[in-house]
Amino acid sequence: MIKEENMRKILYFLIMIFLLNSHPISAQIARNDRNEGALTYEAYESNQSRWADPLSKTDRAVGISDRGQLSNVVGNFGIISNFHLFAPALHWPGYADDRHQYSFGLNMLIGSDGDVISSTFDPSTVAESYDWEAKDGSLGDLHSGDVTVSDGTPVLASSDNAQTWPLDQNGSAFWPGSFRLDPDTDEQVPGEFVSERDIYSVFTDQENITGARGLEVRQNTYSFSRSYAEDFLIFDYQIVNTGDVPLDSIWIGYLADFKVDYDNSDLIRFTNSEGNPPQRKDLVYLWDSNPNSGNWDVTGYIGLLMLATPRNRGITDFHYFDNIYEPATDDQIWEIMTSDTSGSHITASNYFHGENHRLDDDALAPDMDPDGDGLGTDFVFIISTGSIDLAPGDSVHTAFAIVMGESESELLANVGIVKSMAAQSYLGPNAPVSPSVQAFPGDKRTTIVWDGSASENSRDLLTGLMDFEGYRIYRSQDRGRSWGTSVTDVFGNPVGFVPIAQFDLDNDISGMDPNSNFYLGNNTGLRHTFIDSTVLNGVEYWYTVTAYDRGDIETGILALESRRGVTTDEAHTVSVIPSAPFPDYAPLPIAFGDSLSSLGLPCDSRVSVQVIDEGQLTGDRYQVAFRDLGLVVTPDDEGFPDSALTATFDLINLSTGDTLLRNCPPLNNTQDNVPVTEGFRIMAQETESGAAFADWTLQHGEPTTYEWRMTNFEQAVDNTSVGPDGMDGSHDFRVTVDYDAGNEVEWYDLFFGEIVPDTTMHIPLKIELITDPDHPIDISSQSQLMEYDLFGSFPNRDIYFSPFGWDLEPGGTGYNPNTPVFSYLWPDIIAPRYIVTDPITGLEREYLALLITQNYPDSYTDQYGNPVDQPAIPPQQGDQFTIIAKKLFRTGVYYEFETHAPDYNQMKTDLNRIKVVPNPYIVRAGWETDSNQGRLQFTGLPPQCDIAIYTVAGDHLVTLHHDGQTDYEFWDLQNSSNVNVAYGLYVYVVKTDGGEDHIGRFAVIR
Repeated sequence: MIKEENMRKILYFLIMIFLLNSHPISAQIARNDRNEGALTYEAYESNQSRWADPLSKTDRAVGISDRGQLSNVVGNFGIISNFHLFAPALHWPGYADDRHQYSFGLNMLIGSDGDVISSTFDPSTVAESYDWEAKDGSLGDLHSGDVTVSDGTPVLASSDNAQTWPLDQNGSAFWPGSFRLDPDTDEQVPGEFVSERDIYSVFTDQENITGARGLEVRQNTYSFSRSYAEDFLIFDYQIVNTGDVPLDSIWIGYLADFKVDYDNSDLIRFTNSEGNPPQRKDLVYLWDSNPNSGNWDVTGYIGLLMLATPRNRGITDFHYFDNIYEPATDDQIWEIMTSDTSGSHITASNYFHGENHRLDDDALAPDMDPDGDGLGTDFVFIISTGSIDLAPGDSVHTAFAIVMGESESELLANVGIVKSMAAQSYLGPNAPVSPSVQAFPGDKRTTIVWDGSASENSRDLLTGLMDFEGYRIYRSQDRGRSWGTSVTDVFGNPVGFVPIAQFDLDNDISGMDPNSNFYLGNNTGLRHTFIDSTVLNGVEYWYTVTAYDRGDIETGILALESRRGVTTDEAHTVSVIPSAPFPDYAPLPIAFGDSLSSLGLPCDSRVSVQVIDEGQLTGDRYQVAFRDLGLVVTPDDEGFPDSALTATFDLINLSTGDTLLRNCPPLNNTQDNVPVTEGFRIMAQETESGAAFADWTLQHGEPTTYEWRMTNFEQAVDNTSVGPDGMDGSHDFRVTVDYDAGNEVEWYDLFFGEIVPDTTMHIPLKIELITDPDHPIDISSQSQLMEYDLFGSFPNRDIYFSPFGWDLEPGGTGYNPNTPVFSYLWPDIIAPRYIVTDPITGLEREYLALLITQNYPDSYTDQYGNPVDQPAIPPQQGDQFTIIAKKLFRTGVYYEFETHAPDYNQMKTDLNRIKVVPNPYIVRAGWETDSNQGRLQFTGLPPQCDIAIYTVAGDHLVTLHHDGQTDYEFWDLQNSSNVNVAYGLYVYVVKTDGGEDHIGRFAVIR
C-alpha cells in the first residue's frame, strides 16, 4: 500500500450533498466566486471537509502522474484534473509549494443533440455530476486494487508498478493497456512503454442522466522524468461506439479551468504552434498578466496543445469566458461547444468574442478585465471538434498535452518537443531504468545494495542503443522532500541535488556532458554496493539510486538520469534507520560453511555465501543450480543489444519452493552484481576458462616433433596483433590423426572474423567431443580450420601467413614458414567446436578449443630466433591429442546450504538500558522531518516487548508492540484513537515475553 506519509498530498475533499436539479441556476447570472482559487487552497491546507466522497464507488480509481516537474491526479470517471477534487492538480514546478495548482477543472465533453456527456465537480457552481463512470469490472479487470492512496482509493494500472496491474487466470500480473508503438511499423512493442509512468483506464457513459449511448473511452496518460520532457503531460484517448445505434453530428472537446496565481488577472492566447498552417490553430495558453499582485513564488505559462483531433478535423470551435459565467447545464455547454449563438440558454456576448462566431479572437481577452485595466480575468475555455459521425464499432482518436514553461519562449520550446515526440508515436530519448534498491541498517552505518540488471540492460527507445553509463546515490533526511545539497540555476531555483556517491563505467566517457552540463563521472568502475558511515543511530534516512546514460555528442542528445524517488513504495527508494546490535548478539555462520562445494558435477569455479544482514536470514535451506544455456543481453561493439547464451544460475529456497533468482549471471568485474536476497548474496565466481590438460595421450611411434599447444607462443603474447588462444566452455575434445579418411571442416578467416562461405577444407584428422568419454560424439563437421586473410585482401600475404590449407607434412601447409616475428604470431589453428541450440530462444552456444599448430620441417627457427635442425617426426595414424577443459559453471553443477535465523529469544537484555529520547520532548527532535510530525523514541529495548504508555493518573493511552532486530521503537505522540496527547508527565511500562518489566517516565512539553 502507498503510505500516507510517502504520498504527495493526494487529498479528497468531502462534498456537501447538493443535487443539481434542486438548485436551478439561471445562465444569465454570475455564479463562481472570484476568489475560487485562494478559497480552494485554504480548504486544501486546512483539510476542510466540504464535499461528499466522490471516490467511494467500487470501480473508481486514480492515477498519479508525477514523474516530472508537472504532476497531476487523473480519475477513471471523466475528470482529467481538478484541484477541487484531488491534488496534485497540474502542480508545477516540482519544487514549488502546494499553492501552485493550475487546474480547477479539466474534463472531457462529448455532445449530441443537446446532451453533453461530462463529469463535473465544482463547489463554486454547486455542481456534481458524473455522466462518465469507470467501466464495470475495472477493479480486477483493469487495475488490481492492491495499491491505494491514503483513503483506500485504488491506484490505476501504472506501468512502473506491477502491483497495480490486474491478474490473469494464472495469478500473473499483466498490463491491461497498450504498449508503445514502433513509429516505423505502427505496431505495438510488447513490454515497452511510452513514458516513465504510463497510466491506463477505461470509462463509459453508463451514468449519463439521459441514457447511455454506448460510448467507451480508453484513457492513456504519460508522465516523463526525462529532463527535456519533465514539463508536460500527455493525455491520449480512443473513443469507441460500443452501442448498436449510429451517433450522428457529435462534438468532442474539453473544458479547461486553469488559474495562474489565483489573482484573477490572466491572459489567454489561441494560436497555431510551429509547423501548423495559420488557419489551423492547435494551442491555447494562459499566463499571469500581473505577476506582482499574486502570492505564488513561481508563475508559469500553461498551455493545452492538441496533438490529435477526431478525423483530423482540427479544433473547429474555441470559446473563452470569465470564470463567473462557467456553464453548469448540458444546454449551456452544448450551445458553447457547437458555437450556437442563437441558443436560449446562454448570453452569447459572454461566450463569443470576435467576428468568427466559431473561433474566438484572443485579442479581445484583455478587455474582459472587470477593473478596466486590460489585465484580463479568470478565464475558462472550451475547445471542441465537430460535427462528426460515429458508427457502431467505430472509433476516433483524440490527444492533447498540458505544457508548462517559465516564459512564453520556454513554453513554445516545450510545445515543439511534444510535437516532435507525437510525430513518432511519443518516442523520445529515455534514461535507463532505475535499479531495485535495498538498505540494511548497521551500527552507525547503512549498507545500500542495488540490482542493476534492468538498468544496465536498458535500451534507448529512440536510438536503440544500450547507452547506460552509471549510477548516482542520493540521501534524504526529510523523507524525500530534498536529496542532499541543492543545485540551483542562475535564478536560485533548485534544479537538482549533489549525490553522496557516483559510480560509472570505466571507459572513455567522463567529465561533463557538453550537451547538458551533466557530470558523467570519472571512470570509477561500476559498483552495486555503497556503505554510508556518516549516519547516526536512531535517525531515519532515505536513499534513492538513479541510473543515467551517456547521451550522444554527435546528435546532441542529452545525457539523461532516471528520476529520484518520491516514495519508498518505489523500487529504487528505501528507508532505513541505523541501530546498534543487541549487546549479546553473536551471528551464526552459514551451515556447511560460507564456501560451498558442488554436489553435482565437478567444478573448478567457486561459490560462497556473503551475509549482508543477519537479521533477514530465515534459517531455510537453499540450492544454487547452474545451467549452460542462460540468456544474457549485452551491448555489441556499436552499442546495440546482443543476445547470447552463457552459464547462469537459479537460487531456490528449498524450504518454501520459491525461486528467488532466475537466470542470474555469476559475478562480473564489479564483484557485487548478484542481487541480495533474504539477507545474503551468492558469490559465484567463474574461473577463467582454459585447458586443464592438453597433450598427446596416444602415440604409436616416436613422439612427434610438431608443436601443438593451447596457448600463444611466449614471444608473441605481448604483441597486440597476436592471434587468439584458449578455449570456451567445459567440454573435453579428442583429436585423432586419420590419414586414411580425414574430414571436411569449415574454413574460418581470422583476419576478417568470418567463415569462407560454401567452402570446406579437408584435414587428416577426426575430432570428437569426449565430455562423456564412454559416448564420444564426432564433431568434425562442426569444427574449423582457422587461417588468416583467406579472401586475399592483405598485400603480400605470403610473407606473413602460412599457405592455404592444412596437412601433416613436415613444413607443409600446417606450418607458417615466415620469420619468427610472423610465424609465431599467426600460426594455423585447428578448432574443435561443438554447437548447442537452445530450443526456447533458437540461439546457439559455441563451445570451442583453439589448438595452435606448427608442423615443423627438419630445419626451422624457433620462437626465440634460434636455429633448430632435427629430423621431423609427424604423428602416426591413430595418434590422439586430448584436451581436458577446466570445469566451469554448467548444467549439472549445483550447491546447497542453510542459513541460521537469529534467535532473539535467547538474548538477554539489560532493561536498565532502556531510555526515552528526547526527555523531555520539546516541540521537535532532530530525527523529525517536518514541523507537523512528532516522534519520541524508546531505545535500549529487548528484541520482543510491549510498551504500554499511561498518564500519571493511570489512564492507558496506547500500547506499542516491538518485535525486531533493532533496539528502538518510535511513538508518534498519539493515543490509540490517533489523537495527539496533551503536554504533561507520562509513565511507560516495558514488558518482555519472559515476564520482566521496566517502568520509566517522560515529559511532553508543547
